Amino acid sequence: MDKNKPSESFQYGIKGIKMISFSVNEDLYNDESIPLKVQFRYRFTYDLENEILKFVFGTIYYTDELTVNKPVVSIDVENDFYIENLKDRTNGDIVTLPDPMWVTLVSLSITHTRSILAIMLAATKFKDRLIPIINPLDVAKAFFPDIVRNMELAAQSIEGE
Repeated sequence: MDKNKPSESFQYGIKGIKMISFSVNEDLYNDESIPLKVQFRYRFTYDLENEILKFVFGTIYYTDELTVNKPVVSIDVENDFYIENLKDRTNGDIVTLPDPMWVTLVSLSITHTRSILAIMLAATKFKDRLIPIINPLDVAKAFFPDIVRNMELAAQSIEGE
């Protein structure tokens, strides 16, 4: 079975979403003329028995490189995805899914995290601050460069046919 074949069909979906951590330190940000920088992080684990891929997406907002370890805002959200036959798609720590699915999982995780972040910031001085829109493909490239590169090469070969 070629796990990257576009024609492969299997069931998958969102099983659960939960906030793992959230912190905001309004005292660290008193000058709104200073733009906040953003950094993303991720980790994933899986529960083979229940066919769940747990993708934790995190975002931190900070003022400069010196404060990256002391963020103004930080959030981590666990996104639990049901993936049919997950145990057949794992080998040790490696999970093999069709390449476009990784971009979909990143995109959904970003959306869920942004939604929860907006709710959590509603009672803070950041309530009216815009949360930047980000391209999930750019984030997926940063997290999984080989997968996205393979997708780009495949798209080029299709366009060239």
